[in-house]
Amino acid sequence: MQQDRREYFRARIKGVALVYDSKLETTYLMDIGLGGMRVSSKTSFKKAEPLWVEFTLIQSSNDMIFGKRAQAELVYSKFNNDTRRFILGFQFISLTEFQRDLISSALGT
Repeated sequence: MQQDRREYFRARIKGVALVYDSKLETTYLMDIGLGGMRVSSKTSFKKAEPLWVEFTLIQSSNDMIFGKRAQAELVYSKFNNDTRRFILGFQFISLTEFQRDLISSALGT
């Protein structure tokens, strides 16, 4: 098995995530899993500094499911010239049991 492979499955999902550091940034979820999430953002953040993220998942019925706040670390940041936005990858540092169940349920696992 390769070193760079994810430990957890991730799947595309609609939603938003608020990212907190010295400022508050609203981002759009691209995918999420028990290990982390990928978002589209207007700005980037500092790598390797714990941040707070608050994700809200939107189901196919347009029901919003709030996941509460979790600590995460930015592990990937790349600017996309086509969309003029940053693609950011976050690794969760800690998730509550509720958040784990919520993500698992949304992914159908």
